[in-house]
Amino acid sequence: MLVTATGCGRSFDAFCEEQVDCLDGNTEDTNACIRGAEADEDIASLYGCSEEYNEYQDCVEKEATCENDNFFVPANECEDEGRAYGNCIGS
Repeated sequence: MLVTATGCGRSFDAFCEEQVDCLDGNTEDTNACIRGAEADEDIASLYGCSEEYNEYQDCVEKEATCENDNFFVPANECEDEGRAYGNCIGS
C-alpha cells in the first residue's frame, strides 16, 4: 500500500481500483491514480483544506459510477463540496 509523504491519510486503493477497472486499465494505472490522489490530499493539507478535500472526496467516492467504460460523477453531484474545496484552496 502506498502512503502519503506525511505518512498518514486516507486510502484511495479501492476507489482507484474501481476507476481503473471501469476504464480497463492496469496496475500501473491504479498506482498512478493513488499517487495522484495522495498528492491532491497533500496539497489540501498544505492549504489547510483537509476537511473540505475529504468532504469532496467522500462525495466523489460515493457518487462515482461506471457506464460504458466511462467513470464519472453524475451532473449536479458533489458540486457544493467541490466548490467549497475550490474556494478553500483559492481556485
